[in-house]
Amino acid sequence: MSEVGSQSGLYEELHECAELIDGALADLKDGLSCDVSNDCQELSKLLTGLDRRNWIQTPSRTLAILLGLFRASDRQAWALVGTNLMENKASETAMVRLEELAGLLEQEQQSVMARIQGL
Repeated sequence: MSEVGSQSGLYEELHECAELIDGALADLKDGLSCDVSNDCQELSKLLTGLDRRNWIQTPSRTLAILLGLFRASDRQAWALVGTNLMENKASETAMVRLEELAGLLEQEQQSVMARIQGL
């Protein structure tokens, strides 16, 4: 795969994660429960996937690698956020962490786009 193709694939993964987080946050702020919000349900699955034994083979790997979540305790902390979303127990702290994550993903997208444009 070419370098441009590789970077484009990474950009797309980051974009999908960011869109998912943005959609889930918007739904939660509008008062929708995770039971009703498809984005929230998908985000919850993505985050809880970080706590799986084979996390590197799941869609969660992009988040794990991007956030440097190589210690089990770090992955477990994010998985707990996903569990809380699933159980409709999203705290203000969890919402702030998700907003920070969305910002981080946006910054990384810009970085990847700059690399693509430089190739």
